[in-house]
Amino acid sequence: LPDFTTDAYKDAYSAANKEERARKLEVAAASYLSAADVATRDGEKGRAYFRAGECYRIKRKYDKAADCFKKVMALKGASGYDRGASQLRLGQMIWWQQKPAEAIPVLEKVQTVKGAHPHHITDAMLHCGYCNEKMKKYDQALKCYEAVLSKKTHPHHMSRAELGVGNVKRIQKNYDEAIAHYTKIPAMPKVHPHHVTESYLHSGYILVAQKKYDEAIAAFNKCINYKGGNSNHKGSARLAIGNIYRSQKKYEDAIKEYAKVKDMKKASPYHVTEADRLTGYCYWDMKQYDKAKEYFEKVMAAKKAWSWQKSSTKNMLKAIASKLKK
Repeated sequence: LPDFTTDAYKDAYSAANKEERARKLEVAAASYLSAADVATRDGEKGRAYFRAGECYRIKRKYDKAADCFKKVMALKGASGYDRGASQLRLGQMIWWQQKPAEAIPVLEKVQTVKGAHPHHITDAMLHCGYCNEKMKKYDQALKCYEAVLSKKTHPHHMSRAELGVGNVKRIQKNYDEAIAHYTKIPAMPKVHPHHVTESYLHSGYILVAQKKYDEAIAAFNKCINYKGGNSNHKGSARLAIGNIYRSQKKYEDAIKEYAKVKDMKKASPYHVTEADRLTGYCYWDMKQYDKAKEYFEKVMAAKKAWSWQKSSTKNMLKAIASKLKK
């Protein structure tokens, strides 16, 4: 008799894949599970369960995703690739739920999966580094990041590991070592643009801490001008330049920098609100209380603002009201 099950699997998997590409993720997940039900081989079942897990993961339905990934791990005949990726995802999801201590042993198991892709192993190492860094176990974090760098793995993993080392060194106030690691990133092959802008941003913060303001401004401008970089990094860099000028009492220059935040493409609403808040402080320092009030009121009217932004702004509006009464 002909094997109708294989054709049924192919049809179900193909339909699920089409739904996934259309971003109908929950429908796609259900279809992948249907494909797994009719599959006759562990490899086919594992692939379908993994894709279902990925759809649920993207929707942040971590319990359902974890169930799918665990089903992959239970299939002895599933591919090493799918098993390694599933074990990685199980660890990552625990990390994303801010449970670093629980995530580490799950991530470490990726190395024990027979046939796991090397990139899954180094990604797991990276996340072990993030977990240790979060728990302030900096020596352990460094070991994880350095292990990734020793593998000569995926370019993005390499640059993320360099960022990880730089970030730990910055936290430890080993500033020169941190900058040395950040400096390597822009020249790395096939580097992700977001990693470059992050390296310039953090270098700038270090240079501010060292009171090397001209060098800091140069680093922040490199971040801002780097093509394809992260818009949040660029907004933070623009605010940081304004803050340098404000600390130097160059209030007009600071106000100009803060104003540029609003002109940036894809500017974060929180950065726009912060630019208004800091502009208000500049006018306060210049004793132009009516102008300061105008900008602080913009912060209070902002639909998207951090609670601390509005809290500090309320205090400033009270202070301005007191000044204007006199």
